Amino acid sequence: MRRATPGSDAGAANTNSGERSGPPRSRPCAKAYPMPEAPPVTSTTFDCLSMAFLSLSSRPFA
Repeated sequence: MRRATPGSDAGAANTNSGERSGPPRSRPCAKAYPMPEAPPVTSTTFDCLSMAFLSLSSRPFA
């Protein structure tokens, strides 16, 4: 995260609150699994965590 000045930082956070700042995995998961009826919170969370774990483990940590 870049911090030049408090004013510019707050402005950037407000502008991209939905895209970059906010929860990084809950929104993409909601878009990746579009369902007419809301699935159980546990299964959705598990899907998000498993997707995140797979994406992280596929690439080297270093």
